[in-house]
Amino acid sequence: MKFSDSHAHYSSKKFDKDRNELLQKLFEEDVKYIIECGTNTHWNNKVLELCNNYENMYAVIGYCPVDVAELKSEQILNKFKKLLISPKVVGLGEIGLDYYHSPKTKEEQIKYFEMQLDLALQFNLPVCIHSRQAEEDTLSV
Repeated sequence: MKFSDSHAHYSSKKFDKDRNELLQKLFEEDVKYIIECGTNTHWNNKVLELCNNYENMYAVIGYCPVDVAELKSEQILNKFKKLLISPKVVGLGEIGLDYYHSPKTKEEQIKYFEMQLDLALQFNLPVCIHSRQAEEDTLSV
Protein backbone atom coordinates (compact mmCIF):
# COMPACT_ATOMS: atom_id res chain seq x y z
CA MET A 1 0.00 0.00 0.00
CA LYS A 2 1.24 3.48 -0.90
CA PHE A 3 0.33 6.66 0.95
CA SER A 4 -0.27 10.27 -0.05
CA ASP A 5 1.10 13.08 2.11
CA SER A 6 -1.55 15.77 1.77
CA HIS A 7 0.20 18.48 3.81
CA ALA A 8 3.98 18.65 3.71
CA HIS A 9 6.71 21.23 4.25
CA TYR A 10 9.77 19.47 2.80
CA SER A 11 10.99 22.76 1.35
CA SER A 12 11.75 23.82 4.94
CA LYS A 13 15.38 24.56 5.79
CA LYS A 14 15.44 21.69 8.26
CA PHE A 15 15.48 19.29 5.29
CA ASP A 16 18.35 21.03 3.46
CA LYS A 17 20.90 18.45 4.57
CA ASP A 18 19.14 15.34 3.23
CA ARG A 19 15.99 16.46 1.36
CA ASN A 20 16.71 14.68 -1.92
CA GLU A 21 17.66 11.41 -0.25
CA LEU A 22 14.61 11.55 1.99
CA LEU A 23 12.19 12.26 -0.86
CA GLN A 24 13.73 9.57 -3.07
CA LYS A 25 13.33 7.04 -0.27
CA LEU A 26 9.74 8.10 0.43
CA PHE A 27 8.75 7.79 -3.21
CA GLU A 28 10.52 4.45 -3.62
CA GLU A 29 9.03 2.84 -0.53
CA ASP A 30 5.84 4.30 0.93
CA VAL A 31 4.57 7.45 -0.74
CA LYS A 32 2.83 7.83 -4.09
CA TYR A 33 2.08 11.59 -3.93
CA ILE A 34 3.15 14.56 -1.82
CA ILE A 35 1.37 17.89 -1.64
CA GLU A 36 3.78 20.59 -0.50
CA CYS A 37 2.27 23.71 1.13
CA GLY A 38 3.34 27.30 0.58
CA THR A 39 2.60 30.07 3.06
CA ASN A 40 3.95 33.34 1.63
CA THR A 41 5.75 34.73 -1.42
CA HIS A 42 9.14 33.25 -0.53
CA TRP A 43 7.80 29.79 0.35
CA ASN A 44 5.34 29.65 -2.56
CA ASN A 45 8.30 30.03 -4.92
CA LYS A 46 10.42 27.50 -2.99
CA VAL A 47 7.56 25.01 -2.97
CA LEU A 48 7.06 25.24 -6.72
CA GLU A 49 10.79 24.97 -7.33
CA LEU A 50 10.89 21.77 -5.27
CA CYS A 51 7.74 20.30 -6.86
CA ASN A 52 9.15 20.85 -10.34
CA ASN A 53 11.94 18.41 -9.43
CA TYR A 54 9.62 15.50 -8.59
CA GLU A 55 7.01 13.93 -10.84
CA ASN A 56 4.62 13.01 -8.02
CA MET A 57 5.00 16.15 -5.92
CA TYR A 58 2.40 18.90 -6.20
CA ALA A 59 1.80 22.25 -4.52
CA VAL A 60 -0.86 24.18 -2.75
CA ILE A 61 0.25 27.79 -2.55
CA GLY A 62 -1.19 30.76 -0.74
CA TYR A 63 -0.74 33.15 2.13
CA CYS A 64 -1.19 31.87 5.65
CA PRO A 65 -2.94 34.22 8.08
CA VAL A 66 0.27 35.67 9.54
CA ASP A 67 1.58 36.56 6.06
CA VAL A 68 -1.54 37.93 4.35
CA ALA A 69 -0.31 41.53 4.54
CA GLU A 70 1.98 40.70 1.59
CA LEU A 71 -1.12 40.62 -0.61
CA LYS A 72 -1.55 44.38 -0.19
CA SER A 73 1.01 44.72 -2.96
CA GLU A 74 -0.60 44.64 -6.40
CA GLN A 75 2.69 43.38 -7.83
CA ILE A 76 2.77 40.40 -5.45
CA LEU A 77 -0.90 39.64 -6.07
CA ASN A 78 -0.35 39.62 -9.84
CA LYS A 79 2.71 37.37 -9.53
CA PHE A 80 0.72 35.05 -7.27
CA LYS A 81 -2.09 34.78 -9.83
CA LYS A 82 0.46 33.79 -12.48
CA LEU A 83 1.74 30.99 -10.24
CA LEU A 84 -1.76 29.55 -9.90
CA ILE A 85 -1.75 28.36 -13.51
CA SER A 86 1.27 26.12 -13.00
CA PRO A 87 0.45 22.46 -13.70
CA LYS A 88 2.08 21.66 -10.37
CA VAL A 89 -0.41 23.79 -8.41
CA VAL A 90 -3.38 21.71 -7.26
CA GLY A 91 -4.92 24.11 -4.76
CA LEU A 92 -4.66 27.23 -2.62
CA GLY A 93 -3.23 26.80 0.84
CA GLU A 94 -2.48 27.13 3.44
CA ILE A 95 -5.04 29.91 3.78
CA GLY A 96 -7.42 30.85 6.57
CA LEU A 97 -7.54 32.51 9.95
CA ASP A 98 -5.23 32.33 12.96
CA TYR A 99 -6.33 34.27 16.03
CA TYR A 100 -3.78 32.49 18.24
CA HIS A 101 -0.66 33.93 16.57
CA SER A 102 -2.20 37.13 15.17
CA PRO A 103 -5.29 38.14 17.19
CA LYS A 104 -4.94 41.85 16.39
CA THR A 105 -5.33 41.41 12.62
CA LYS A 106 -8.71 39.62 12.49
CA GLU A 107 -10.31 41.97 9.96
CA GLU A 108 -7.27 41.91 7.68
CA GLN A 109 -7.09 38.10 7.89
CA ILE A 110 -10.77 37.78 6.97
CA LYS A 111 -10.37 40.17 4.03
CA TYR A 112 -7.45 38.23 2.54
CA PHE A 113 -8.97 34.85 3.34
CA GLU A 114 -12.03 35.90 1.32
CA MET A 115 -9.77 37.21 -1.47
CA GLN A 116 -7.95 33.89 -1.69
CA LEU A 117 -11.23 31.94 -1.64
CA ASP A 118 -12.37 34.10 -4.58
CA LEU A 119 -9.14 33.23 -6.41
CA ALA A 120 -9.76 29.54 -5.73
CA LEU A 121 -13.18 29.88 -7.36
CA GLN A 122 -11.75 31.90 -10.25
CA PHE A 123 -9.04 29.30 -10.93
CA ASN A 124 -11.29 26.33 -10.05
CA LEU A 125 -8.91 25.10 -7.34
CA PRO A 126 -9.64 23.47 -3.96
CA VAL A 127 -8.33 25.00 -0.75
CA CYS A 128 -6.29 23.82 2.23
CA ILE A 129 -7.60 25.78 5.21
CA HIS A 130 -5.65 26.77 8.31
CA SER A 131 -7.86 27.69 11.28
CA ARG A 132 -6.55 28.25 14.78
CA GLN A 133 -8.78 29.66 17.50
CA ALA A 134 -10.94 31.08 14.69
CA GLU A 135 -13.31 28.22 13.89
CA GLU A 136 -16.54 30.25 14.06
CA ASP A 137 -15.25 32.98 11.74
CA THR A 138 -13.67 30.40 9.41
CA LEU A 139 -17.01 28.63 8.98
CA SER A 140 -18.80 31.96 8.60
CA VAL A 141 -16.45 33.06 5.78
